Amino acid sequence: MTKRRWRFVAGGLGLLLTLILVGCHRKPAATPKKAAEPTITHVNFAVGPSIDALPIYVAEQQGYFTKQHLQVNITNVSTASDRVSGMNTGQFTGVISGLPEFIMTSGAHPTGRLVGTATNYVALLTDDPDVNNVKDLQGKVVGTLANSTQEYATDLLMTQAKVNSGDVSKKTANSEKDLMTAASTQTASAVSLMDPNASVLRRQGARTLGQTKASQVNTGIVFSNATLTHHPQTSIKFLKAYNQAVDYINAHPSSQTYQNVLVTNLGYPNDNLAALALPHFKHSMKVTDTQTAAVREWLLTNNHGLKLAPVSQYREQKAVTK
Repeated sequence: MTKRRWRFVAGGLGLLLTLILVGCHRKPAATPKKAAEPTITHVNFAVGPSIDALPIYVAEQQGYFTKQHLQVNITNVSTASDRVSGMNTGQFTGVISGLPEFIMTSGAHPTGRLVGTATNYVALLTDDPDVNNVKDLQGKVVGTLANSTQEYATDLLMTQAKVNSGDVSKKTANSEKDLMTAASTQTASAVSLMDPNASVLRRQGARTLGQTKASQVNTGIVFSNATLTHHPQTSIKFLKAYNQAVDYINAHPSSQTYQNVLVTNLGYPNDNLAALALPHFKHSMKVTDTQTAAVREWLLTNNHGLKLAPVSQYREQKAVTK
């Protein structure tokens, strides 16, 4: 082989070797990464057999919680104090509760905080033919539940009517069912009830003397301190879904739309359900210091020696409905 041809062959081999080495060191094309799956947060939430729970059931049924990446397990617990106690022991992530029951059950060491309001009302009802207004209750017996939303509302309604609570004899019962019996047998001239029991008693002939308004906050949504500290977005997402459910209910106000929830979960009578008018639900808003302080002071006044925490420990200070 001539020198010239040898140089040509050697040069070709060198070029081929270079190309092979470059190819070996080239990084393979990156594989596109899959979008991270959203984390699903599990929430064990306790409600009671009352109209204030309707938006929570609707949020679950309409998928509003799912859109917020929440998996909410709803448990119906009859009394607010038992719901709060369940949160205190870690059974529930959050609860819906009357403010008096929440503060009273939490005592001086609350394990949860109010994150928002919930629509509810208390009606003062009578079956006494001699009672036509709240003023007529002076010197008569009024049935209620001790240290409850019902009793707090009763005092509010009497104050509005300029009736001194000392001029009324309060009879406390163990349950709203007992109060309904007291009204029907007229062992109490008036009783304070939430729905559905207020609606049931009206159907039995009772008359409404007065009822609280949405602006008179007495019911709230509570989340545990542990959740608010370690998973602060949970309550924000929960309330977003709650408010979407409120919009849905107000846009579809027929009680028959929610027949299964109202009858099965909340204890409404199945007969003549179409005649039931649902309240206009309000968006959940931040509970103020003033609202919380009013309930706290009322409890302290009615319970000598009761020890309670400062107002700030019962309500979430950060904005939670943004």
